[in-house]
Amino acid sequence: MKEEIANGFMLVESAKQLWDEVKERYAQTSAPLLYQLKRDAAKIEQEDMTISEYYGKLKKYWDEFSELEGIPS
Repeated sequence: MKEEIANGFMLVESAKQLWDEVKERYAQTSAPLLYQLKRDAAKIEQEDMTISEYYGKLKKYWDEFSELEGIPS
C-alpha cells in the first residue's frame, strides 16, 4: 500500500478492520447498473426470436443480476 494511502489507516487495529475499511472506501456500487439491467430486462419481448434465442437473452440478464447482486449477507 502506498504511504499516502496507508496514512489514512493508521488507527486500524486488526487486519479484518483494515479490509473492512478499504472495502468501504474503495468499493464501487453497482446500483445504477443493476437498475438499468432490470429496466432493460423488463422490456424484453420475444417478437421474432426463437424460444432458444429469447431464453438466451433472458439468461444473460439473469446471470448479470446474479453477478452484481452477489450472495445476500
